[in-house]
Amino acid sequence: GAFMSLVGDTNMNQIVLQEGVTDPAKILNKLHEGVSSYLKQSETDNQDGMDAAIVVIDEKEKSILYAGAKNPLVIVNENQEIEIFKGDKMSIGGKRKTNIKEKFNSYSIDYNPNNTFYIFSDGYQDQFGGPHDKKFMVRKFRSLLQEVAKKEMNDQHYVLKSDLRSGNKVIVKRMMCY
Repeated sequence: GAFMSLVGDTNMNQIVLQEGVTDPAKILNKLHEGVSSYLKQSETDNQDGMDAAIVVIDEKEKSILYAGAKNPLVIVNENQEIEIFKGDKMSIGGKRKTNIKEKFNSYSIDYNPNNTFYIFSDGYQDQFGGPHDKKFMVRKFRSLLQEVAKKEMNDQHYVLKSDLRSGNKVIVKRMMCY
């Protein structure tokens, strides 16, 4: 995991900072090519990959571009309703299931500054804990996001980090809420 994060971060910096690519799907497509090339996946049996989500917010144009590699974008609107954008069902790196050269897609979403946006991995919902040492699960996690969405960002981070409701000892290294 740590090695893949390092490979991904290095490639992402080159794609965004040096090449100036800002479309999320193009970033994920280039990231897939970079990871596959770096790990020589076309020549070896290495199938390592990673999931990711990228959001570009243009406040001036009131738009959001989102692309996901198995990781969703969750929006909690001002009425506490939740909207989920799932992204594409493929990872970055590894071989594709079909011979067709699949590409990631960007999705355009209207931007509302009163909404709260979340991107995350499956790590939080897959955590074990609580009195019965069970997985937190997707439904509980989404419900928790709805509950905390109106709180200040520092308060959201604290609640998500400690999850006082279930007693889970969740490890959150870096979770950003906007």
